Amino acid sequence: PAPGARGGQFRGETGAGGGRGEGVAEGRWQAWGGVGRCGVAVRLWDRSKGNGGLTQSVPPLPLPGDTPSPRHTEIAVSRLISAMLDEGSKHSDLRAKLFGGASLFPVAKVSQGVGASNVRAAVAALKEHRIPLLAQEVEGKSGMVIRMDTGLGEIWLRRISSTDAA
Repeated sequence: PAPGARGGQFRGETGAGGGRGEGVAEGRWQAWGGVGRCGVAVRLWDRSKGNGGLTQSVPPLPLPGDTPSPRHTEIAVSRLISAMLDEGSKHSDLRAKLFGGASLFPVAKVSQGVGASNVRAAVAALKEHRIPLLAQEVEGKSGMVIRMDTGLGEIWLRRISSTDAA
């Protein structure tokens, strides 16, 4: 099992908290991740198989000249969905939750920041794939630490302020 795993198996490009990317875990597995001030995390869960995955990403889309990768929100969400389907999940059983997207830099409106753009990109990717978004804890001015129980699909989160990181 991956570091921090309690039973089950983890397959994916990166382990939760080990960088940007996605991964799927079967069985009771605790996935941890930190979402910085403008990044987002998408939790997918298969309610019938009891497995799930977590992705962390920033920025929303590749800029001109960038190589597309799972660190980009739309790509990360699409790849996580594909990974879940490859593991035998049915599209109709997938459910999502969305976290993060806080404002890193001062902007005239929160809706103009990188974090808000990441939230919009994640929501758009989920809509494109017709995955229901059950809950979201987004925007604000602080990052968060997320823990996911992939067996139950439950999320625990703790907001972190800039003083926590010091």
